[in-house]
Amino acid sequence: MWKCTNCSENVEDNFDICWNCNFDKNGSINTFETIQKNQIHHEELKELITKNKNSYNLEINPYNIREAGKALKSIVSLVISLFFITVAGFLIIFLSGDPQIANIAYIAMGILHLVFYILCLIFIHDAGDNLQKSVTEKIIKKS
Repeated sequence: MWKCTNCSENVEDNFDICWNCNFDKNGSINTFETIQKNQIHHEELKELITKNKNSYNLEINPYNIREAGKALKSIVSLVISLFFITVAGFLIIFLSGDPQIANIAYIAMGILHLVFYILCLIFIHDAGDNLQKSVTEKIIKKS
């Protein structure tokens, strides 16, 4: 393990870049890291390489990967919150015994569910968008 000089996070030895802040072992910010040809498994890129007979690199942007992770964590938080809201709503309905309170609780739970589902969809879209942006392909002509 090595300790990041920027954020003091512990990073495993097989990583050259801190997962938390994208700084390398020397304390320099790393915005892109190159993946070599033998590490690529994406069929579309393999086909593109074969057709063009060029060499290529893929660049990974760790910032976008981190942002996608944040969006996924937000989705988990929303789902957990939704669970507790549902439990609380049903407790209110069953313990109150008043049909008017039950109707209000059902409506409130329905509105909250709708809002949370919309937020989940937004976060899922954001995570996918960030993951797509995290990889940039570069075709480089052989010299």
